[in-house]
Amino acid sequence: MLNESRLSLASFLAVLLAIAAVGAAVVPAILGYAKQTYYTLQTDVNARQAAAMARFVTNRLEAGEPLEVIIDEFQAAISGTDTDRGYVCLIDQRSALYLGHPDLDVLGMQAKPEALFDEGFDGEQIVRWQDPLMDGASAGGLLIYGEDMPTEVIYFNAVPGTEWTVSSHENADRIEAEIAALRTRLLVGAIALALLLAVPASLAGRVVARRHERQVARQNELERDLLEAENARKSEELERARALQLSMLPDRVPKHPYLALAAHMQTATEVGGDYYDFDYDADGSGALTIAIGDATGHGMTAGTMVTATKSLWHAFAREPDLAAILRHANAALRQMHLAKLFMAFALARIDGHTLTVAGAGMPPALLYRAATGAVEPLPLKGLPLGSPARPPYGVAQVPLRQGDTLLLMSDGFPELFDVERTMLGYDRAAEIFAEVADQSPDAILAHLRATVASWTDGRPPDDDITFVVVTVTA
Repeated sequence: MLNESRLSLASFLAVLLAIAAVGAAVVPAILGYAKQTYYTLQTDVNARQAAAMARFVTNRLEAGEPLEVIIDEFQAAISGTDTDRGYVCLIDQRSALYLGHPDLDVLGMQAKPEALFDEGFDGEQIVRWQDPLMDGASAGGLLIYGEDMPTEVIYFNAVPGTEWTVSSHENADRIEAEIAALRTRLLVGAIALALLLAVPASLAGRVVARRHERQVARQNELERDLLEAENARKSEELERARALQLSMLPDRVPKHPYLALAAHMQTATEVGGDYYDFDYDADGSGALTIAIGDATGHGMTAGTMVTATKSLWHAFAREPDLAAILRHANAALRQMHLAKLFMAFALARIDGHTLTVAGAGMPPALLYRAATGAVEPLPLKGLPLGSPARPPYGVAQVPLRQGDTLLLMSDGFPELFDVERTMLGYDRAAEIFAEVADQSPDAILAHLRATVASWTDGRPPDDDITFVVVTVTA
């Protein structure tokens, strides 16, 4: 019995030593692979977070926000972050100074010049961190500060079009702690031969995967919050632009003794810059002058051009020479230095039974002749207002008779696309007008609006559409 006990003990010790030998060989390899995988996955998470915040900055730059406002918004987005766990910061590449950091005491300080950067996690590609940072590079790896600060897994992303870098950091000590805990689990698991291979691999994968999932979930939540904030900002800007555009239009069309008028504007999903206005000299000559315009661009930029044009319209509306109005407005807009903003513009004046038209880059006016039933296009040639050149503006003058109807429109109608991207066209626009040109202005507008809805199959148009209809009633 004693020999059996000894044999059992020897067998037990032999098996135990065999398991320990296998564990000694396998466990370090598994831990090394797990550690490398852990760092790689964490770098991927950091890269996502840095890219999201870089897009956050880029969107603000494209929206034209001042740099100091962008920095304040960046700081607000990262405030409250637990820097012991992980954080995102904004760094000036030229000076290596922190522009944004969850720890307010760090703001304005320089990234530690003695900090080292190990891009491959293997100790073979170690450089001074400030070198790739100040060169505007984007990379991921280990950031080694020294004994007084914990090592971090980082990814820094240079923001295009700026001299800024977004850097995402994760405390590597936390990873080391979890690797140490993983080592204990692996060694305990190695004691049981049946679990020697299956459980350690499964355990390592589960620990790494769960942490990665948590990091990805946190990153997705951050990206979702940023997207919602960006969409809210764009929606607010769009509504402000739409309200500005509509505030520029007259409250009602003028009442005229022998002219019937109607006007309509349908704004696109993204607000453009269509505009129309009237000037009726009821106490003087009795002349009615109509203005219609289409600014380049969208949103608040187009609204700026509409606002400027409306001010000029009120200043020059009763100038006798329509071409002179266009010349004065063009010169005034050039002096405002509105970059690449322009305004296609057309004027029509009815004085007695004489129609005078002048244009700057607008579609032809369409004149229906009641006597013949024909529609005559009246070209409105000339470069849009705000052009750097000093273009000539032609003026056309034609007589009017009872029943004649004038249609002024922006290019949103003839350049309207259907679901198959087929454009309505200027000839078809004239034909559609001719179908109802002998009816009242309101009936004409109803027909034109129905055509828009039918042509786009109920979708919002890509550009603003504006109509002004004038019929001679006596």
